[in-house]
Amino acid sequence: MIRTILVPTDFSESADSALEHAFFHARLHDAQVHLLHVVERPFVTVPELPDEIFQMAADHARESVRILLRRHERTLNDLMVTVVPQKSSHTIAEEVVAFAVDNRCDMIVMGTHGRRGPRRLLLGSVTEDVLRHAGIPVLTVRQDESLVMDDGNRHILVPLDLGDGTDPAIRMATDLALKMNARLELLHVVDVGFFPYYGILEDPVLALEEKAMKHAGAMLLQRADAIRSVGIDVEIHRRKGPVADRILNFISENELDLVVMASHGRDGLDRVLLGSITERVLRGAHVPVLVAPVSDHQGRAGARHAGEEALQLDQ
Repeated sequence: MIRTILVPTDFSESADSALEHAFFHARLHDAQVHLLHVVERPFVTVPELPDEIFQMAADHARESVRILLRRHERTLNDLMVTVVPQKSSHTIAEEVVAFAVDNRCDMIVMGTHGRRGPRRLLLGSVTEDVLRHAGIPVLTVRQDESLVMDDGNRHILVPLDLGDGTDPAIRMATDLALKMNARLELLHVVDVGFFPYYGILEDPVLALEEKAMKHAGAMLLQRADAIRSVGIDVEIHRRKGPVADRILNFISENELDLVVMASHGRDGLDRVLLGSITERVLRGAHVPVLVAPVSDHQGRAGARHAGEEALQLDQ
């Protein structure tokens, strides 16, 4: 259940795009949007930051909030705004995660690029830190990703590893497909690695790939049939090669509105969505990417643990 959506903002164009997407998902789920700005402590060489400088930053943030609210007057009933000072011992990502835990947020929507300099917020490293520790679904939106979803022609890509690790992504994508009247594109990439072949007997890599592709087809059909049983249109796709590259190729070659992927896969031949692959897709995809945690139970526990760690840093 998505009832509260958190949008961290630095008032940049990227953050505005994230807020637009957050309002869209709030309407889908009948959820409330909570906008958070963390007043960042500028880096200085003196041991103590003068209170006047920090107060000026807070005043500037409040004025930026007023400007933002004027731009979204029609949706103010769904929007709560909080401006908090950054604790001296916390990172921006820790502030975001702790706020999400304290306010029982169910999803975070954030821009992948913010400003440079002391007023930056959601640069790549911050986004990745939030993704690693939030424990709840995180939707990342680029600055140029305006919301242009057509009600009659929506497509959601779900990369799968065919194990249990990507079940949360399937559940989230299925729920969204029902609400958005969208078609699901299930993709599995077979990557058996590289082994030298010296031309003796049968190529072991080719034989292994063929076996894996056949197994993937059967497993994808099983998943697709289960999803179709609830009234969702599904297409299945198989690819061979480096996992992140093939996922990004599929995204660039097809008209997609959203990618839903799990934050973790499993090791071995059927791996797909391990941390490094997820991060590569997030950096390279030109459409919004929604990262689902391993499980709701594990996600809540992970978020609570991360939030407790962030709070302990200031004690």
